[in-house]
Amino acid sequence: MPECLCYIFHNIANEVYEILNSNAHHVSGETHQTVARDEESFLREVISPIYGVLFEEARRNKMGKASHSRWRNDDDLNEYFWSDKCFKLGWPMDPKADFFRHSDEIQPANERTNQATGGRRKPKTNFVEVRTFLHLYRSFDRMWIFFILALQVVIMRNYVFLI
Repeated sequence: MPECLCYIFHNIANEVYEILNSNAHHVSGETHQTVARDEESFLREVISPIYGVLFEEARRNKMGKASHSRWRNDDDLNEYFWSDKCFKLGWPMDPKADFFRHSDEIQPANERTNQATGGRRKPKTNFVEVRTFLHLYRSFDRMWIFFILALQVVIMRNYVFLI
């Protein structure tokens, strides 16, 4: 989840900047309060909650056998960090934010929205992929178009040489 890593990096960079800035002010006599954290606070406050979300969604997909619309994949989770909503997570991350909501209740498809309501988990965001046999064509449509155009060129080239 590269967007999540960017979010974490920028928040850590801000913390480092504040620490360095407070050290510079400390020399000049100004004081700055920093939050005392233990060695495991980053693991407990940042990594574990994100891992919990990923673990829950991996459990939901039932080894790839569940319907694709019933669980969030990495694109759905990344999409959260594309918007301003990720700033509601705060720093350190607020475990009550809608990104971390876990529940076995799943909203019906006609009630899906971008906002999680009540105690329900955050649903899939924008696009629910429906897998069909035609998905094979849709995935490789540019390749099929190239093959058709190449076939036409070969046919026209051979036709011109015959004349």
